[in-house]
Amino acid sequence: MKKIHVIVILMFVLISSVAFAEKPLGPVEMNSIDELAYAIASYFPKVQGEVTSVQGDQLTIALGEKNGLLQGMVLTVWRDGKEIIHPVTKAVLGRAEDEVGTIEVVAVQEKTSLAVLKKQMLQPKAGDRARITPKGISLAILPLRGDKPEIIKGLATRLGELGRFTITPNDRVAAFLQDHKQRDTSLVKEMGTAFSLDAVVAVSIYPTEGKYLVHSSLFAADDAKPIDTIVAHLNLTTKREALGDVRPFFAPVKDLSGKM
Repeated sequence: MKKIHVIVILMFVLISSVAFAEKPLGPVEMNSIDELAYAIASYFPKVQGEVTSVQGDQLTIALGEKNGLLQGMVLTVWRDGKEIIHPVTKAVLGRAEDEVGTIEVVAVQEKTSLAVLKKQMLQPKAGDRARITPKGISLAILPLRGDKPEIIKGLATRLGELGRFTITPNDRVAAFLQDHKQRDTSLVKEMGTAFSLDAVVAVSIYPTEGKYLVHSSLFAADDAKPIDTIVAHLNLTTKREALGDVRPFFAPVKDLSGKM
C-alpha cells in the first residue's frame, strides 16, 4: 500500500504541475539541500563561446557538454561595437558591446550546441559570441506548496552562498504572493518584472515515506518559458545532512538527472 501511495503522489505532482513545467525529470535521490542547490546552479554556468554558423533562426555555437551546457539554457549573443576613446588622451580604452539577441539551446553535443533565436536585436552572424553572463543571476524561489518551509529557506540560503545568484528575499516573495492569487506562468512573468529577475524556480514539496518529493521547475523570467525541471527525493535525516557543506561555486558539468 505504501508503494501505491507514493506512486499516486508522484503522478499527482507531475500532472498538477503541467502549467509550470514541460519536461519533468527524475526523481533523483539527494541527501542534502546542497545537492539540490548545485543541481539548479548547473543550469547557469559561466561560459562564453563563438557563434560558428547561422542558418535562418538557428545558430551553432562552440560550446557543448564539456562546457556544462544543457538543453533549455538561454544565452546572450553579442559582438564588439565601436571603440571607446579617452576624451583627453585619445587612447583606446576598449570596445562597446552590441547586443545581438538571446538564444535558447535546443541540442547539445560534446563540443558544440545548436540554438534558436529567442529575441533578436541585430542580425546574428558567424564570429558573434554567446555567453551566460558571469554576473550574478537574479533569481527568486516561488513556493507552490511548502509543507517544509525550512527547505525553501535553506535552498534560498544555499543558492545565495554559491556566489552565482542574487536571491530575492523570501519575505518579499511572500508579500508579493499575497496580492497575486494566480498560480500559472503569468505569475512568473509578473515576478520577473516586479523584481527584475533573470530566472524563477517554482518549488513544490510533498512528504513521502520519511523523505520529501521536491519538484523544482526553472523558468526564464522574461517570458516564463520553462528551462527544465528537477524532481528530487530529498532525504534529510539529520541537520548535518540537510545542510551539507558550504563550498565555493564552480560551474558543475555533471548532469544529475542522467538526461542526455
